[in-house]
Amino acid sequence: ALRAVVRGDPYAPTVPVAVAEPVEVEDDGIRAEQDDPLSVIAVVGGHGSPGRTTVALNLAAALGAVAPTVLVDADLEGPSVAAYLDADPTRNIFMLAHAEPATPNEWERAIRQETQSFSWRVPHAVALCGIPKSEMRTGVSARFIKELIPALQERFRYVVLDLGAEL
Repeated sequence: ALRAVVRGDPYAPTVPVAVAEPVEVEDDGIRAEQDDPLSVIAVVGGHGSPGRTTVALNLAAALGAVAPTVLVDADLEGPSVAAYLDADPTRNIFMLAHAEPATPNEWERAIRQETQSFSWRVPHAVALCGIPKSEMRTGVSARFIKELIPALQERFRYVVLDLGAEL
């Protein structure tokens, strides 16, 4: 595929590409299949790992083209999803943690308030941007991330985590 692009030829796969079956989604956006072991995908690496956010972003975009997907920028040392997507940095994971949601309705409201869509080209993907200032790191704990993941799993088919070395 890369050689074809470099040469300027149209890409035609030699092996048939499998097409994913559409996922049935309820009207309220809650994912229908609760027992999928691959519903949470973490992209992790050490300090300064090049390409981690790019991989997470592209993975979330691909999954978001076919099913409800959320990309969580949980890299507390170098969050960059907001910059990549030209998203509003004031809507972020810190604000979600600061809201301290406890009930399912509070989680639903807080998640809807803080997530942002990728673009019109990726209809089912949203992003939860990272912290805009390094001083906010202490407001997003590992305990909160552990609470956040199940809350997101109830609402999205796929949860893609961009994790830094800190978490």
